[in-house]
Parts: sequence; structure tokens; C-alpha cells
Amino acid sequence: MHSIKQIWGLLSYSLHTLFFSKKFAVFLLVAFLFSVCTFGGLNDISRFYGVKTSAYVFPFFISNPSMLLILGALVIYLFFDVPFTERDIFSVMIRVNRCIYYIAKIMYIFVVSVVTAAFFILASVLSVLPNADFSNQWGKIINTLASSPQTIFAHVNANIGFGVNNMIVQHYTPLAATALSFLLMVLVMFFIGIVIMFCRIMVSGNAAYIVSGFFVSLSYFAAFLGNLSFHGILYFISPFSWISLNGLDIYSSGQAPNPIQAIRTLICAAAVLACIAFLKFYKHDLNIE
Repeated sequence: MHSIKQIWGLLSYSLHTLFFSKKFAVFLLVAFLFSVCTFGGLNDISRFYGVKTSAYVFPFFISNPSMLLILGALVIYLFFDVPFTERDIFSVMIRVNRCIYYIAKIMYIFVVSVVTAAFFILASVLSVLPNADFSNQWGKIINTLASSPQTIFAHVNANIGFGVNNMIVQHYTPLAATALSFLLMVLVMFFIGIVIMFCRIMVSGNAAYIVSGFFVSLSYFAAFLGNLSFHGILYFISPFSWISLNGLDIYSSGQAPNPIQAIRTLICAAAVLACIAFLKFYKHDLNIE
């Protein structure tokens, strides 16, 4: 019971330190502006046709390869200091043993991933208010953007920063697509956070930047060259691409990982890296940068 209280206390302290920091405020501001620039044009379309648009546009958030780089930079910026997130790190580690500290940091990465993914969903909804329709139907605007977007843009001068994947519209309801997209974003952000922590513990902070940046950059190349790579191998070795349903094989044709494969791989990979890093974190001297 005492250990649980220590873990909870350290987790609460770490989250409080982050949520009331300038870093998190900058992250939220950039994320919100990113979302408004992506979905804000739907309001122009909605007003022109006099119909509301689906509030559940989050599944189409990462439909442009350039967005992968922007989002990846935001995720790295958010997690670049894990596991040593406190300014008074030495006094904190004196008060708790390393095992408790490490478990609290794993939980910290997961909670932050959940909160930030939830914020992206909230920001996407706010971006289309007051023209949002909360029914579990895609609606005329999203269906038209999925099947024949040119019919809309021929009449409306709207600037939207996303494309509607017709396969998502056909295969999922809005709520199901949003829930699955939320889970994928949480797991991918959690994985990147674990990768950064693994590299900082095993090698150095610079290595964490290089490796996490490599995964983000790989997703950008996979978006352009995935079909040209050998049997689409780039899709399978680019976990950051799985942050959106657009980077997965919804119909399990074998051209890319399907959502279930992506979820299993992300969980297993994060677990393996976390276990390996724990062995050094618990038994060896640490280079706290």
C-alpha cells in the first residue's frame, strides 16, 4: 500500500509539473492551431450548403504526410525529458527507490498520451463548432468529400488541410472510427515516449532525439514510397505511420499492417523496450542529462 501511495504521489507530482509548465501550454496552443487549420474550412462548407458537418472528423486528422512531421515534432517536444522530468530530480530519487520511480514514469507517459490524444479530439470538435453534428452518421459533407470532393470545391472556396479516406467512411461509423483512432494515437505516442526513455537511459539524450526523429521521418517516407518499397515493407517498419487509420490496411489485404496488428505490435514493442531499460535503470549508474 505504501508503494502504491508513493507511485501515485510521484505520478501526480510529475503530471502537475508538466500540466502547469510553459512547455505544455505551448504544446496545447500549437496543437489547437494545428487542428483549426486542418478542420476550420469545414465551417465554410457547412455555411455554404446550410447543413451541419460531422463532429467526429478526428479520424481524418493525419491524412497529409506533412502532418506526420508536425505531429511527430510535437510528440518529441512533449516527451524529450522523460524519464527525468522534474527539475529537482535528485531530491525526488532520494525519497523513492528506483523501481517505484520507474513505474511512475511509465504511468506518466501513458497518462500524458491519453490526455493529449483526448485534447486533439476536443480540438477537432471545437474547430467545427457551431456547425457540428453529433449524431453517429457521417453526414452529407463528409460523404461527399469522401466520394467526390471536386463537386464541393467547384462551388466553395474552402481551405481544409485533410482528405477524407473513403475506406474509413465505408468501414466504420463515426464513433467507432474516432475511438479506434484515439487508441492508435495513444499507443503510438506511448511508444515514442518509451523509445525516448529507453534511449536516454541506455545511451544519451542525443540518441533519444536521433532515434525518435528517425521513426517520425520514416513515416513521412513511408507515406510517399510505401507502395514502391519491397512488398510495402516501409509500412510495416514505420510505427509512427500507425498513428492514424490512414496508415493502416483496414481491409487486411496484406499491403500494410491492419489495426489489430498495429495495436499488438505497439504494445509488445513498448513492453520489451521498457523492460530492457528497467534493467539498466535499476542496477546501474545513470547519466542524467
